[in-house]
Amino acid sequence: MKKTKKKTVRNQQRVMLIFSLLVFGILVLTMAIVAGVVYLTFRRNALILDSIETLGMLFSVFLFASIIIGTIIGIITGRVFLRNIDKIVDGMEDLAQGNYEVRVPEVESGLAKDLTQSFNIMATELENTRLMRANFVNEYAHEFKTPIVSLLGFAKLLKNADLTEEQRNEYVNIIEEEAQRLSSLATNSLNLTNIDKQTILTGVSRFNLSEQIRTCVLMAEKKWIAKNLDISVDFDEVFVNANEEMLKQVWINLIDNAIKFSDENGELSIKIFKDASSVAVIIKDKGAEIKQEEKDKIFGRFYRAENSSGVEGHGVGLAIVKKIVDIHKGRINVESGGGYTQFEIIIPTNLKKTK
Repeated sequence: MKKTKKKTVRNQQRVMLIFSLLVFGILVLTMAIVAGVVYLTFRRNALILDSIETLGMLFSVFLFASIIIGTIIGIITGRVFLRNIDKIVDGMEDLAQGNYEVRVPEVESGLAKDLTQSFNIMATELENTRLMRANFVNEYAHEFKTPIVSLLGFAKLLKNADLTEEQRNEYVNIIEEEAQRLSSLATNSLNLTNIDKQTILTGVSRFNLSEQIRTCVLMAEKKWIAKNLDISVDFDEVFVNANEEMLKQVWINLIDNAIKFSDENGELSIKIFKDASSVAVIIKDKGAEIKQEEKDKIFGRFYRAENSSGVEGHGVGLAIVKKIVDIHKGRINVESGGGYTQFEIIIPTNLKKTK
């Protein structure tokens, strides 16, 4: 820490010295030009030739005094100008030491205003990232711990020799469900990690979006039949340029969510609209609503809305959906109210094909 502070002081002194030398150089150059011009003017005037030496001495004194005064003014000006820069440098040193709560007082105008505002925005984003990382680790550990504890508990119960065949089968089924839950969580987490690493969209090809969505609905057939849902997937054949495998994950997650949060004997509809520049897929279910203040939070990792109590899931699916849509340079609109919840996915149609 002491070495860092010493380095900061040296950097500040170096900047101050450079600034002062710059001001000093400008003053010297300016005064030299002025003195030269005046000297030549008087030299050409024959009436004042006898006073040239006196004038030269006066100009020398004037030049020397100007240099000293200018240097002092430059130092004072430099201190005033660099005062806010020093605060930013100190703030950056605190950030480097892990103090993400540091903020720099903003000034009213000038370049320093932009610098202080940018610094404070950066510090805020870093603090939010740190908090998100901490929450992610805690929530991830909690999601993994719950099924593991359950597996351990029922595995111990199976050792009891007095269990009936019915009890034994029940415990085995629970262990199987929890193992499946754990496997699903690991798979979703790996998918999210892999997608997070991707910043450039690759694997773009032209495919039948309508057929892909119908396939995803059929994959969830057992689930929506179990809830006796009325499914509506009436749309024309629509072809798009996109990453087929990624978009498949989007529809699987959204359809699965829609089924989970639909009421028994409810409705689930899927519509597709296309224009010259984009295609929109709307998935609408009748059931639990999402509160207004939760609409932005539901796309966070492991976030589970209040209406998700008792509903199977890990809070990873919508995070995957959001990341995939962002990679496709698209957007998501969420509407909820009147007993309905609707997700609208909009992606551009001008995506170029890639290998």
